[in-house]
Amino acid sequence: MSPLKIVKTNDLNFGKIIGSAAGGNVIIAADAAGTRTIDADMDAPTTTNQAASFDITGGDETYTITLEASDLTATGHSNMVLTPVTNLPESTSSGTQTIYVGGTLAVNPNQGVAEYAGDVKVTVSYE
Repeated sequence: MSPLKIVKTNDLNFGKIIGSAAGGNVIIAADAAGTRTIDADMDAPTTTNQAASFDITGGDETYTITLEASDLTATGHSNMVLTPVTNLPESTSSGTQTIYVGGTLAVNPNQGVAEYAGDVKVTVSYE
């Protein structure tokens, strides 16, 4: 069994978001295009948004993919919850592929203006 290697090639980026009194969700598709959809109550100025991407290389054994995300934070503001998703099934059997990670960002009502940051941990391991 050869070792698996995972290399990040792009960060997940939700772009600029203008919240609303109601709050809402912003979704980045887990694919190469990283298409963004946003609830109607909010505004999304034209910006660069993208799904995160990771290249996996290794053997052709079955492996699992797990995702963990932290909330997006900015000093002095309420955290926003990120629910990550990937384009691949939880268990896959090809050793060379690209994982795209998108997700849903829950924007709170009247979310403060700031640059928010968080982490998504991607773990790939043989079954």
